[in-house]
Amino acid sequence: MTYPAMILIPVLGKIRAFNLFCNLILGNPFFRRLFSMEGNFVSTICRGFEALLEDYLPELSKRLSELCIQSEIYLIEWLFTFFSRGLSIETTLKFWDHLLFFEEVAIFRMGLAIFEQLGPIILELNYEETINFLREYCVNIKEERLLEGLGSHKLSSEKLYKALERAKV
Repeated sequence: MTYPAMILIPVLGKIRAFNLFCNLILGNPFFRRLFSMEGNFVSTICRGFEALLEDYLPELSKRLSELCIQSEIYLIEWLFTFFSRGLSIETTLKFWDHLLFFEEVAIFRMGLAIFEQLGPIILELNYEETINFLREYCVNIKEERLLEGLGSHKLSSEKLYKALERAKV
């Protein structure tokens, strides 16, 4: 929660940042379950994201599977920082606008948009290179293109929740 706070406090001030963050987490069942580390919910989210990768980017999904790279390696950081660790403050705030409007769907859209952009490179990498590449994805991302991909993505909450349902641990 440190990264979201570091972004919100300078923009909103301590009290408003705290209120916004609490309202986001407590007012949304998905985020409440995520941040309370409820049961196997994080694992379900990770398996759901992998199912969406398989649906939207099957070649990349297959390659990550061949390399035995599970989504926990990158997705947990993305989930708990709302992408604020890797992106510029401007891009993070634009993403958070999307997050506040589309809620949890925005997280999955952003993850898919990252892979849509970086997937062709990942297909050529070995295990160690892929792990390092995913940890430092922000160095290789074109943020304007990322935001365009995020805005044009067609993932619906219905499709997201079907993937999460299939992925229940």
